[in-house]
Amino acid sequence: GTLYQRFSTHYYPQIFHEKPVPEGTFKQLEEALEFLEGYLGKTAYVAGDSLSIADLSILASITTFKEAAGLDLSRYANIERWYAQLSATVAGHDEICVQGAQKFSSFFANAKQE
Repeated sequence: GTLYQRFSTHYYPQIFHEKPVPEGTFKQLEEALEFLEGYLGKTAYVAGDSLSIADLSILASITTFKEAAGLDLSRYANIERWYAQLSATVAGHDEICVQGAQKFSSFFANAKQE
């Protein structure tokens, strides 16, 4: 989806190809996060009022943003609320998402967020 695509457009040239931060890409990532933030202000889950596969997909992405890249998402209260709820209730989240993202984190050691 758009959210992870914007994340990878910003970070992957840096971490995999040692290229400078592409101009404007962090702002595009923030725009996608703001869209998700607004949507989660209206509904309990990303595709409405019931948990769906869309939530699980975006949960994996947000976990990567937080655990691997170290993104501070505290300014997105609705995303943080949703993340806290799902990470506490989705079976296997720690074993699958968190531990995998932590292994991926070494690639982000020198990446710039902006």
